[in-house]
Amino acid sequence: MLRTSLLARWFQLLFLMSLLWVSPALAADEAPSYRVVVLNIPGGGSDDLLALVAAIDGVEALDQGWFVKEVKTRSIKTKGLMRRPKDLKWVMKGGKVDRIVYVEEEAGRYKVNLIGPDGEIHREFAHDMEPGGLSDSAGKKIISELRDDLGLVTTAQVEVVAPAETAEIVIDRDDTVETPVDETSKLRGAEGLSIEIAARLLKRDLGVNGSNGAVLTYPSQFYPGGSLKLGYFFHGDDKASTGVVVGLQGAMASVAAAADPGQAVESKPLIHLEGELMVDHRILMMTPERGVGEAVRFDLQGGARYVSYSVDQGALPSTATFGVFFGGSVATRALTDALLLRARFQISPFGMWITGGENYGESSYVYGFGGGVGGEYALSDSLGFVFGWDVRIERTSFSGNGTLDYIDAEAFELVQGLTVGVVYSD
Repeated sequence: MLRTSLLARWFQLLFLMSLLWVSPALAADEAPSYRVVVLNIPGGGSDDLLALVAAIDGVEALDQGWFVKEVKTRSIKTKGLMRRPKDLKWVMKGGKVDRIVYVEEEAGRYKVNLIGPDGEIHREFAHDMEPGGLSDSAGKKIISELRDDLGLVTTAQVEVVAPAETAEIVIDRDDTVETPVDETSKLRGAEGLSIEIAARLLKRDLGVNGSNGAVLTYPSQFYPGGSLKLGYFFHGDDKASTGVVVGLQGAMASVAAAADPGQAVESKPLIHLEGELMVDHRILMMTPERGVGEAVRFDLQGGARYVSYSVDQGALPSTATFGVFFGGSVATRALTDALLLRARFQISPFGMWITGGENYGESSYVYGFGGGVGGEYALSDSLGFVFGWDVRIERTSFSGNGTLDYIDAEAFELVQGLTVGVVYSD
């Protein structure tokens, strides 16, 4: 019995010693680890400061090249980023960044900003500039403030992330320093004003059939036109924004037909006009771990459209329709950071003929759907090249007798368009 008791006490002692031995190891494994980004310093010294930051125990030092890639992955422009805390917070959260060391030149001195994970400045102080960039005393001051801000007291050498090739990109606090023209387009889209101007090629096919056998068939060739879209998007949160878009379109075709049976065929101009007003709600779907090309933007849209075809030709009467529509689009990057591809779909549940409908019936009901594919290629941070193809199909049911001897007619209309243009985003 005594022997068993001594053996039990011996095992208890071994167990306590093992706990004392394992606990420091666990504590070491669970030591805090921080990610700190060092942005490029005016005048030089970025690499030296990066090495000093990397020497802090438990800190992973990352350079501006790495950070810019994180920004682009989240489809945010770098220009003026440091004065947009909400965007900065989202990038830091996605990249698991704890602090950003941002040194800028102000009135001949260095202004040092330590930015926290909320995108706001945690510490701010000034230091004298010296020829050759950041001095040793300035570097020591920054490290002291950074360690104090992080709550760290020990130092040890850790791995430094190699500088990337994008080290010359400037992330500025104000708009006086322009970013290079190789910036990518914004997947999330502009917050503010956007203007799109495009050339259009359009084609309209119209067919009307009455229950009494009366028939109208009009297939056009592609005819030229242009479009203008103005949009203004209000900033919501980091992943969504809502805007209002106004679209105008004009085009001209040539109609060759006889006004009445037996008359000579004449060529008459057809003027195609469209106006559109819609609300667009954009949602960016992505996880912070996803890379370039994996983020997806969804647009939920709703609005009204007015379409008019004016022609001085009896064989093809002038018409005008009005309808409401609902739909959406999906967009994502492809192949390169600069290329954005999108697809869209719309449903028009209700519409009517404002003019011209009396030719085919006493009342009309229009419904249909449409869609398209296209994209945008970024030429700069604010300017993009847009392209696309779209189609709209509408069906109209008429009731009663029309003035052109149509009875209970059915109309089918197909409108196609090719677009090439530019878009500017503020």
